[in-house]
Amino acid sequence: MYSVDLAAKNLFSQLGVPHTFFLAQPRKKRGARYLPMLNWQQMRFGVLKHRMLHSIRELEGFSHIVYWGDFLNNPRFGAEDFSPTDVANGYSKNTKEAFERWSEIFALKGGKPSARVIAAGGNFQHAFNQDEAAILGSFLHSADFVAPRDPFSFENIAPLMTSSATLIQGMDCAFLLPSNASCKRAENYFCYEFGRSSLPGTENLVRSVEAATGLTGIRLPHWLSLKAGSAHAVFEKQRKTLSSAQFILTDIYHLSVNGISSGVPVYCLGRAHDAQVGTLGDFKKKTLFSMLGLSNYYFEMGDKIDSYRSVVKTIEHRSRHSEPEWGDSQKRIVSMKEDFRSALFSSI
Repeated sequence: MYSVDLAAKNLFSQLGVPHTFFLAQPRKKRGARYLPMLNWQQMRFGVLKHRMLHSIRELEGFSHIVYWGDFLNNPRFGAEDFSPTDVANGYSKNTKEAFERWSEIFALKGGKPSARVIAAGGNFQHAFNQDEAAILGSFLHSADFVAPRDPFSFENIAPLMTSSATLIQGMDCAFLLPSNASCKRAENYFCYEFGRSSLPGTENLVRSVEAATGLTGIRLPHWLSLKAGSAHAVFEKQRKTLSSAQFILTDIYHLSVNGISSGVPVYCLGRAHDAQVGTLGDFKKKTLFSMLGLSNYYFEMGDKIDSYRSVVKTIEHRSRHSEPEWGDSQKRIVSMKEDFRSALFSSI
């Protein structure tokens, strides 16, 4: 997710507008639950500085409120992820109180603020029940510009729009992070990392791909475990490595996004899902590759290692031949990124 926030810093810096990053649920330092003065109001992660957001009232005086990416305004996230985390971190006494806090900050339960409200790159792929739809509809009524990150989310929330707000299909916000264009693709390795879909025998898969292609597999071991102090240096080192790879093999959504955005072919694996489950479900990966015209680069896996055979065969074939499908898709992706960026510039 560091790439998502880094893209925001880059975008707002390009616009030349002063901006402040807020976190509603920073992890508390040891002892901070009992001694609030130990919980710093300003936090740093990599090159990003964040302030703690306790209440929507703290945003009074800002001209724009931008909800940036992921599931922030999704009521399912508010109930199943935000609320238990809020209680665990000591920001709320119970899940009811926590959901009220989420509703105030991310669903604008108290009504439309004076600031212009923008929601960019959000995921709304869940099958919402009646109560969730009402909460989401209320938020959309208070928004001025909404750009969900995929066509499924767009179609899901379009019927809930009751105001004159602008609704367009956007992309995942990490696509707005400029790629490392100075890197040249190497000829002797591919990158890989797993950790989202609980797939069995991934090391065997990597060894099989190495044998089939003659390339060395280089792991990106810190992609899901960046540390605050070293985050930027480690992230940029990994991004440079993946930008020079022949291809990327992974089950991680945002590693896929960063690879695709850098122009590197990505072979993504996931579990079979027909709907989004939670925030880590694999339907979002399937939707991502479909919207980019790259469905043939996404593989739905079972529990048997034998199911990897088709992946290995596909990679082996494509590594020995040109990939016109990938090249054609890059033109479309570049156009989509520019349209998304331009729409955000106009809205802000």
